[in-house]
Amino acid sequence: MREITNLANQVIKYCNMFHIVFNIIFLVIITVLLIHFLIDEEKIITTKGKIKSIKNDKCTETTTFIPDKYGGHQGHNFNCTINVEYTDNTDIPHSIELNTTDKDHEVGETVLIDYSKKDPTRATYRSEFVTILFVLGILAFLLLSVGTFIRLFYKDNRWVRVWIGWTCFRDFIR
Repeated sequence: MREITNLANQVIKYCNMFHIVFNIIFLVIITVLLIHFLIDEEKIITTKGKIKSIKNDKCTETTTFIPDKYGGHQGHNFNCTINVEYTDNTDIPHSIELNTTDKDHEVGETVLIDYSKKDPTRATYRSEFVTILFVLGILAFLLLSVGTFIRLFYKDNRWVRVWIGWTCFRDFIR
């Protein structure tokens, strides 16, 4: 029985080290991506713009069948060329033609625009997806940080050992 306990302890120890190494790798990747995002955010200003017109009076919708293990579903992609008016931080109005692919737009709709601090005429459409990704990146960073801290400094705690064992068992099953 003692040999089985020693073997289980060794497996938990090595599995914990494996998780710590990969957590640190993912923390570095997430940190680089978040820093890159924040550096880009320093170069731009986000403002609201109003859609004045849409090329061909509507967005083009493409529907594709996306197969999955339960049969599949329809995926919808939109291709819009919109004419947007916005004002920069010096209250100078600008008009620009932008392409979007995230959703169907309508004339008069308010959208988010990112424009360069150096040249306010250089603007891009800002999807809501960007903000969601940033928040998810922060949450992933926090959860990985807490998990790594617990794995490093509380690995001898009984409940932490149960958690480490459970995560190792889950990884082994997959």
